[in-house]
Amino acid sequence: MFRIKKAFKDKGGFSLTEMVVVISIIVVLISLLIPKVIGYIKRATQLSAMNTVRVMVNAMEVSLVEHADKQEQRLDKDYSYYSNGEYIKAGAMTNWMFDAAQNNKSHTKEDEWDFVVAQEILESIGCQHGVKNPKLKFATARPFSQNPKTYKKNNGGKEGALFIYARSGGVLAAQMTVGDYFVTYRNGNYKVQENSDPNAKFFGTETIKRPGWN
Repeated sequence: MFRIKKAFKDKGGFSLTEMVVVISIIVVLISLLIPKVIGYIKRATQLSAMNTVRVMVNAMEVSLVEHADKQEQRLDKDYSYYSNGEYIKAGAMTNWMFDAAQNNKSHTKEDEWDFVVAQEILESIGCQHGVKNPKLKFATARPFSQNPKTYKKNNGGKEGALFIYARSGGVLAAQMTVGDYFVTYRNGNYKVQENSDPNAKFFGTETIKRPGWN
């Protein structure tokens, strides 16, 4: 009986060697899982950034149609957008107007149409005026032709945005920084890049221009 109890007692715990083996296996499993988990998190963040811009594009198109009767006041501020080998008349809204709408800043009468549209776009993503801590805060400087990483660094980490729309109400193109990512919408397709990507760049005057620009 004593021998049986002693044998059972001897088997009651792990030896140092067994513990080392178990810990080693756990370490190996963790080292294999961490890159995958990081990859999943990165992918989820990218999709979230793209979805934010997608919702804003859809909201803008709805708002443009709803307020089409007021669009005449924008005709003196038309831009030209290069698409399919030619320039077409278009309108443009940058982060400047999103900032004004988000913080309920004063604006001119001629900007009222943009202001209302911007408010409705921000409402679609929960970043409208009155939200205590909106996840997106917009810069005021014009983003054209700039690298998103440099742009955010020069503007206190705030977001840059450029939305180009047609008179018919459709969104022709859009670009926006969302956290660490830069989302471009063009020709019905979305592209997500890291802000640090050297090839990431807001549209320049070769794509969107306005009378008086060089």
